Amino acid sequence: MDGTIEARPELSDLLDRVRRGETLTITEGGRPVARLGPAEVAGHDVGAALQAAAELTALRDRMDLRGLRWSDIKDEGKRYP
Repeated sequence: MDGTIEARPELSDLLDRVRRGETLTITEGGRPVARLGPAEVAGHDVGAALQAAAELTALRDRMDLRGLRWSDIKDEGKRYP
């Protein structure tokens, strides 16, 4: 997602959008002056990592474990190398 915006006092709202993976162009008088986007950490795209985490959370929420907890399943797997 890439949008052009006029810089406003709602910086926290802009940062929330960036945390969700957006890259924003900050403008002054209609002219682009800066870009605000997810930071890369050790060569990794934070926006892509956040998107992947959101997708995994959604997948987890759709799973039917028939009353089991994920931690129980994970611990059971440790018993069999």
